Amino acid sequence: MHTDSLLIRGTSWNVSSLTSEDAALERKTWQEKTHAFVLRWKDNEKYLTDAATLKAALDDYELWHRNYGLMSNEMYFLWLKACQDQTNKEIKARFNKVEEISKKLENDVRFFELTLAHIPKVKQAEFIASETLKPYKHFLEKIFKNARYLLSEKEEK
Repeated sequence: MHTDSLLIRGTSWNVSSLTSEDAALERKTWQEKTHAFVLRWKDNEKYLTDAATLKAALDDYELWHRNYGLMSNEMYFLWLKACQDQTNKEIKARFNKVEEISKKLENDVRFFELTLAHIPKVKQAEFIASETLKPYKHFLEKIFKNARYLLSEKEEK
């Protein structure tokens, strides 16, 4: 099979743009953007009490999640390649390396939803009713509803 294509179940994709240099650059950006989000919000507790600050934090989180999140293009690509050839140890090793990075980034950003979940009930109701936070109403309701099932950040990691 040509290395610039990926064939799964009769569908072929051109993956020539997924060079190792591209993957390394994407991985570096993924890590930098995650680190920047963590630095901006980890020690800033204002978003837990102020709707406008929470809106800014949620906007940042949504942007990070949409553009970077917990799975990179490289990870998807390697997963597909591993599905295609389950005996290829090189692909499996590369996938495991990227998966390890993903888990670290997930642990780094985990604080955000956990701290949101522990906002006092009175403040939760205020945030749910806030016009400023209306775009995130469902997300916040889900976080607040599931709070009782969450462990501490250390235990969740």
